[in-house]
Amino acid sequence: MDDLFSRLKPAPTRRVVIHFDGGTPCNVPSRGFGIGYGSYCYTGLDGHTGKGEPIRVNHGIPCSNNAAEILTLCVALEKLCEMGSPETTSVHVQGDSKIALKWLNVACGRHTQKSVKVAATATALFTESIARLRRAVEPFCKVESEWLPRNHAVAVFGH
Repeated sequence: MDDLFSRLKPAPTRRVVIHFDGGTPCNVPSRGFGIGYGSYCYTGLDGHTGKGEPIRVNHGIPCSNNAAEILTLCVALEKLCEMGSPETTSVHVQGDSKIALKWLNVACGRHTQKSVKVAATATALFTESIARLRRAVEPFCKVESEWLPRNHAVAVFGH
């Protein structure tokens, strides 16, 4: 039975902050995208208040900066889910990518796919990364986002 009460999620018992950043050495489609990379870390994991060590990710495939940002966020969410108890985990995502955070909000249902459209020129990888992001947020009881200026990522990750 799919009613209002069957869709309620439990109240969060822990709060984790994800800091993320991603990129590529070449973001020009006509020259061929570079291999995507990214970094992420957690704050509040296992009761720690400081930022954890940055985790570097090599996506191993050519992609745009935006796809690399979204894919890095997907990896961070998926790894956090593997650590257990996503159904009672509130996640606060911080990053400097307005596009990745916009699609995170779409994945969380704060915007509809109709009000925010994927560009006709988007690559298949970019479209797939948005679908992966939707799957990555689903297990968590709450996911929210916060845009921070570029200097935040530089301070956290050094890039």
